Amino acid sequence: MREKLVLTTVMLFGIVVLPVRAMDATPTVTIYMDHDTRIPWREVFWATSQASRMFAKIGTLVQFRYGRKTQTVGQSGLELDMYIGMQAPTRIHSDALGIPHPFRQDGRIEVFYSRIQNYTPELCRSMVLANIMAHEIVHALEGIDRHAATGVMKARWNFEDLNRIRVGTLEFDTSDIELIRAGIEKRVNGAGSARVNSVSKMVR
Repeated sequence: MREKLVLTTVMLFGIVVLPVRAMDATPTVTIYMDHDTRIPWREVFWATSQASRMFAKIGTLVQFRYGRKTQTVGQSGLELDMYIGMQAPTRIHSDALGIPHPFRQDGRIEVFYSRIQNYTPELCRSMVLANIMAHEIVHALEGIDRHAATGVMKARWNFEDLNRIRVGTLEFDTSDIELIRAGIEKRVNGAGSARVNSVSKMVR
């Protein structure tokens, strides 16, 4: 979590207590992920690191954990499931690089590696994978089916976008930043309401 300085100086018995650090209450999004064993783990590692950095730039904390989410996890509403598969199901459009399920509480996300496995070099492929992951995570967090005119959330990236992805400069549109924050708040509030309802049923 991010840290911020508490701008308070206290005098205790003539001793100056310097400003201390307090933890910001920014909620953390946790992605429980798994992937096809044929996909190089190094590419997945690079991609997750880059995706986390992309979200950090807009003040959203996203962490990745390997392994599938269990039923005992998910109390905050900000735990999502992601699977990076080798092949896309036949029902999926040939242009689709991934698919989210934004209306499910677990935010199930699927990414299709075969659609980018011919990208070279390897690091470029990891950067593209990171942006696909970020794109689908945003869909799950926003909870709505929409795309932006520019940036990471465009429906289709062009050659210029791919060049920016390669050097790590493709960013989120301003409108998406606001929608991400609103979506996170909605998920947290929804999970809180679900816990209250669950407790109410138990004590009846």
